[in-house]
Amino acid sequence: MWKPFKYTFFAGMRWGFVNKRIDVQHTQLVVSRLRESEERYRCLVEQLPDALLVFADYEIVYVNSSAVQLLGASTSEELIGKPVVQFMLPENIQTLTAEIEAILKIAPSKPELMKQTLIRLDHQPIDVEVKAIPVKFAGRHAVQLIIRDVSERKKMEETLVETGNLYRSLLENTVAGVILAHEHQTVYANPYLVNTLGYSLKQFLELRPLEFLIEEERLSLQEKLLSSRENLRLGFSGRGMTRDGQIVYLEGSFTRVQYAGKPAILGTLHDVTFKKEREDELRETANMYKRLIKFIPEPIVLSDEGIVLYANNSALDMLQLKEEKDWLGQSIFQFIHPVYHADSVEVLSRVLETDLPSPFIERQLVRSDGTLIEVELSSIRIRNYMNKTVILSVIRDLTERKRSEEMLVRSEKLSLIGQMAAGVGHEIRNPLTALKGFTQLLRSRNQDALFYYDIMMNELDRISLIVDEFMSLAKPHLSEFKETTIEKIVKSVISLLDTQAIMVGVDIELELEEDLPTVFGDENQLKQVILNVVKNGIEAMPDGGLVHISAKRMDNDRLLIAIQDNGVGIPEELLSKVGEPFLTTKDKGTGLGLMVCNRIVDTHHGDLQLFSVKGEGTRVEITLPAMKISG
Repeated sequence: MWKPFKYTFFAGMRWGFVNKRIDVQHTQLVVSRLRESEERYRCLVEQLPDALLVFADYEIVYVNSSAVQLLGASTSEELIGKPVVQFMLPENIQTLTAEIEAILKIAPSKPELMKQTLIRLDHQPIDVEVKAIPVKFAGRHAVQLIIRDVSERKKMEETLVETGNLYRSLLENTVAGVILAHEHQTVYANPYLVNTLGYSLKQFLELRPLEFLIEEERLSLQEKLLSSRENLRLGFSGRGMTRDGQIVYLEGSFTRVQYAGKPAILGTLHDVTFKKEREDELRETANMYKRLIKFIPEPIVLSDEGIVLYANNSALDMLQLKEEKDWLGQSIFQFIHPVYHADSVEVLSRVLETDLPSPFIERQLVRSDGTLIEVELSSIRIRNYMNKTVILSVIRDLTERKRSEEMLVRSEKLSLIGQMAAGVGHEIRNPLTALKGFTQLLRSRNQDALFYYDIMMNELDRISLIVDEFMSLAKPHLSEFKETTIEKIVKSVISLLDTQAIMVGVDIELELEEDLPTVFGDENQLKQVILNVVKNGIEAMPDGGLVHISAKRMDNDRLLIAIQDNGVGIPEELLSKVGEPFLTTKDKGTGLGLMVCNRIVDTHHGDLQLFSVKGEGTRVEITLPAMKISG
């Protein structure tokens, strides 16, 4: 297509038309492409996550959608035409405008990032980062602002700073030592650790890592850390040394961590020197009390829900227990006679309800060999024994007390019998003598009734024997104490009773230890005691048997005389009452003989004990104080 083109020559020159050829199709293609490019640019700008704002002469001429949202508008029309300073803090307007003017003059190739606070339409402040770039918009000089909202980031940074300050404050003020070692150097130690060990911070940081620990414990810890995996917490308890050489006890933990991208050691430690010293004192005190309880003469047992947890030596001796397995973990009712089980359960239940001890109650305990022992016991609740509430029972052996009570009762009976005998003995002797005399006279004159007279004489003799025994209890004895030998006394008794024993088929066997010690006593009274006991043994075996007499020296400087028969024995229900007046198992016995024996042995500061099993025999043990070896 050709188009005329007018031209003119100035300064009086002539003018005319020239035809110029223009390609219309090419022009239309360029325009179309420019429009497409502009549309892509506009779409790209609208989709930018950062806000983009263009102002000319400080009046907003363009905003993208992110800028609309950032400044609190609903549409771009709410922002177009508004002065840009409306969105600036008043105190920042002068500074910001000066910076923008400088940018327009210099037009830097790399604009600086400015941190500002803008005001939204709803008057809420927002923290932003801004880049200002000079541009042309619709043929006018303008400024393009690229704005990024950093409010959340700033809050996060402030939070991180606050958190860092908090952690630092915690580390600086915590009552625990903190140390960080990195590449053979101590890079951090808090005031607690530094002060505990008596260093200044500068002095401490000059130490090699863990140099403040005792060498053997430091080497052991380092070996464990080298072989441990990262972030594995290793407990530590050991000794450290202060700057002035004092030992301190430390507890805590160490962990392998990452610091500046490299392996490091993080440790926390507590000074437990005071605690360790108090623990040692408490442990020593506990051991002392444990020893006291262990060796105290009173038997003590600790139990939990009826199971034995502890028994001291006295309790073990009382129950004849030797090995731990015989009592530890066993039921306490195993050692209490079944008759008392129900009552004991009730008592222990009441004990758990109060801190007051129960009153002493008499019980029978069963020893390991099955024998019974009379005791009294009291129990009390103990809290926090190995984190449990347990019962402590104190036991008292009543054997000696019962024996003393029995001796007192026996003594009172003897006294009563003596008083009675003193009043009655003489009154019986006189008529008894007359009766015996006239009975003998009548017997000599009436030979046809000898059988009846013999019976009468035997009964009169029996009355006379009873009176004599009464009188022996009643009248004071002028004892003649002197040094004598048991061998002499025993052999004298055997010579007196040997004939009687042979008549009933009883053998008397004597076993005496060599070099027996002498005793200090009345020979006749001691002879009476042994005579009565041996005679009782012979009479207990009407069909024959054996009486074994032995004597030996005991470890406690006492002499033991044992007389054993294999007769009929004494029933268990009568055994504890033997020695009481008029209690006898013999048809013609008075029950006074053994009572007299007990009185004689008591006056010699000895002891008489009787053991018997019905159908197997009886054993009598007499112990007397020994003097010296017979020479």
